[in-house]
Amino acid sequence: METIIVEIVKGIGSILLQPALYVSILITILAGFSRTKWERKSFRVRIHSPWQELKGFFGLGIIFGLAISIVMGFVGFSLTIGWIAIFNVVLIVLLLIGLFRMASTAYTIGITSLVFLCSVLL
Repeated sequence: METIIVEIVKGIGSILLQPALYVSILITILAGFSRTKWERKSFRVRIHSPWQELKGFFGLGIIFGLAISIVMGFVGFSLTIGWIAIFNVVLIVLLLIGLFRMASTAYTIGITSLVFLCSVLL
């Protein structure tokens, strides 16, 4: 039982080491305030809180992430450190150049897998 708790704490700690997490939080905050500014300009009133995007980021995002992680853990799926590093780079680049739609999971995992496959084959 003690080993399971140690592994869970290590897993949570490794999440905090991901640079993409911090960049994503910053971009989410900026997007919320940008949306609020646009709402005030267009409607002369703020419709939603500027923190609404961040609530969704941590609310549903964590729930779905935990569910997928648990399922993948039981299935035996694991990722290499190299793949995770490439994923972080791809996600950060897409977020910083402003391609928010391209930063969705389908595109980032696809691009990361292609880059990783090419790096392994070459």
